[in-house]
Amino acid sequence: MKIDRAARFIEALGKPLEEATFRELFAAMTGQYARERVEEAVALEDDGDMLLFQWGDYDGKATIDITRQLIFRDGDMFQLSASVESLPASGIKAGDRWCATPDELPELIAFVESSESFRRLADTRGARVTYHQQ
Repeated sequence: MKIDRAARFIEALGKPLEEATFRELFAAMTGQYARERVEEAVALEDDGDMLLFQWGDYDGKATIDITRQLIFRDGDMFQLSASVESLPASGIKAGDRWCATPDELPELIAFVESSESFRRLADTRGARVTYHQQ
């Protein structure tokens, strides 16, 4: 059931992943986070459902990523990540920013959309969506 969340996210894009830009992935991920609470997750105030924006140069490529992290009451953790990479590396210092609740979402969106990494890579295609469950 938890893996179905990844399939629903990809399906909601309405296009093949290789055609999706990071801008579209980011809008889909933040839109889903704004609309959908996961009943099986621990409470928001206990960091049960968070977003993480990450950027930086890895393996000679500029990379940006948005991840939804869910911690479930049964102790499992699920991460759904959407990212793009581009050559060459950007030279932008790596970093991250968390969003712990939907109330913080407008701040995260403003931060991301004003970031140098987003301005450089927002319209990059060739998205990769991964999930990790433990």
